[in-house]
Amino acid sequence: MQIYFLKSVIQNPIFRYILEQTRKHQVTEKQICRGQAELQYLARTYLCYLSSIRRQKDHKSRAKKQIFLLERKLV
Repeated sequence: MQIYFLKSVIQNPIFRYILEQTRKHQVTEKQICRGQAELQYLARTYLCYLSSIRRQKDHKSRAKKQIFLLERKLV
């Protein structure tokens, strides 16, 4: 009786649809790795952004210092 019930459930179109949808939306190893790769990419991008800001501030302060020194020499 139980085997017959199991076969009838598996052949049920609604059960098959639910099973297909469940398999379709399962998290796979590729999806997990992709998420980790996206996180690493975001971290590298943010690091690049922060270093660019720091370099820009350094260049700006050097330029101000050079302008100040040139003004002192002219006066």
